Amino acid sequence: MNRTKKTSTKNGERNKGLEPLGLVVRDEKPGKGLKPLVIKRAYPARSVNPVKKNVTNPHKDYDFFLAGVIQGSNEGPVTHDQDYRSKIKEILAKKAPGRMLFCPVENHRHSVTYTDDEAREVFFGHLEILRRSRVMIAYLPTASLGTAVEMEICRQEGIPIITITPMALNWVVRLYSHAVVPDLKAFAKWLTKKNLTKLGI
Repeated sequence: MNRTKKTSTKNGERNKGLEPLGLVVRDEKPGKGLKPLVIKRAYPARSVNPVKKNVTNPHKDYDFFLAGVIQGSNEGPVTHDQDYRSKIKEILAKKAPGRMLFCPVENHRHSVTYTDDEAREVFFGHLEILRRSRVMIAYLPTASLGTAVEMEICRQEGIPIITITPMALNWVVRLYSHAVVPDLKAFAKWLTKKNLTKLGI
């Protein structure tokens, strides 16, 4: 389903001036409203679990929630390279134009410096945003505690997860994912109109 226009979240107003072939990327801070951002351009996948119809929250504001490793297992205030987010956005802009994406890092690029109170507000706020998303994309070159929590939220809410990871034998990856692909190239190949339709977006 190719949508070149999207309706805003609660006020029903349409975003204007969006690139018709670009992925519309939005970020929001809890309590701060929406910040539009437009990107102007974008062994095989293994289906694991069927898509379950969401029954707890049928209203969705985002088509994709972009999850993935940030701190990982680093002990200090160090994060993994986040360039993968731009690459995934480019893939989506090409293969799934007009969809809405939420990227948790857009407004929180220095989150490792946050206080406990700030981290609590942002993390749990993002979980609520995840509940308002149709599909979660999880990029996991290595394990991520935060993404694991988000995967459990998806299980509770019936949100399908597309996991990009070499850890295909990991139990959490196997049991929680709708589909598992080893890398970004395989993800781009998997992202067909047929599979998008199966995901309901």
